[in-house]
Amino acid sequence: MAAALPPLPQRPLGLPAHGVPPPTAPAQNPPTLADVTNAHDYNERLQAAKKAVYYSHAAGNLGPTAVDIAEGLMYEKAIMELVGGPGAMPAWFQAWDLNHFQPLVINGQCATGHPAAFEVVPFVSGDDPTAHPHNLPVIENITRIGALTPQELTSYLGGYALPAQGNPTVRIRRLARHLGYFGEL
Repeated sequence: MAAALPPLPQRPLGLPAHGVPPPTAPAQNPPTLADVTNAHDYNERLQAAKKAVYYSHAAGNLGPTAVDIAEGLMYEKAIMELVGGPGAMPAWFQAWDLNHFQPLVINGQCATGHPAAFEVVPFVSGDDPTAHPHNLPVIENITRIGALTPQELTSYLGGYALPAQGNPTVRIRRLARHLGYFGEL
């Protein structure tokens, strides 16, 4: 028997000008690759609505929240798992939940991290990189990433299961992208 389909995101998002309807429900179980595409497109529309609100500077209209976007990512993850079956994604990713996705979404909205600090993103093991036994410095903004020692940078990359090779600029960019920052370095 196939696993139950995940519930569709139902929260009304944004104001009418920025509303994002939920994705189309899968017609069958298990879902198809078209259903994965629909879930992914839904997340792209959420991101576009968030950016439209940000760049419009509309007072009082916050558009989709970090929770809305993280819930959309969780829905997409659930559909992908149903399509691919057990083991379709790495074990560390299968364990991800809203607590893992939300900091990435928030960091993507913090610009450089100077006006609003980045959130801590747990390592793939679920550990907090700033707590014992890792005790790495908190990365609150893009400047702090650039100030990491080579050893700290290697530890962060290893904790996120990212390749540690490359010159310092490549390594810093790799970590920044993983933490949700996609601006200029």
